[in-house]
Amino acid sequence: MPHRYKPGQDTLFTSDAPVGSYSAVFEDDAAVAYFYAVVRKSPENQILDAIHIYNAYAMVDRDRESELELEWTDGGQKVTLLINHQAQAIFDFAGRMSRHQANFPRNDGEGWITHEWDGEGTG
Repeated sequence: MPHRYKPGQDTLFTSDAPVGSYSAVFEDDAAVAYFYAVVRKSPENQILDAIHIYNAYAMVDRDRESELELEWTDGGQKVTLLINHQAQAIFDFAGRMSRHQANFPRNDGEGWITHEWDGEGTG
């Protein structure tokens, strides 16, 4: 189910995988939006990867409401961030990789790698 929000306004949206201990978090802090791959652990969660999605000032439609969706596939091993039905980024927890349109920041260390965006988000 889509979550409605306005780019450039404080937004925090979290979605847990249908099974397992993974979560995906979208955060717009009114200046910059990031997408986080998270593993839920005790005593606190661990961020596995972080992707820059946009700078709010550069959003053309920031004065209009947008739809945000986090879609889980592969038994909770992959999650896709969609904004207005357009794939923006994918985390593959099993493959420990991310794909995103901006390719920034590249994360090729600490066990995670970034692959080039192929226009579909499927790599």
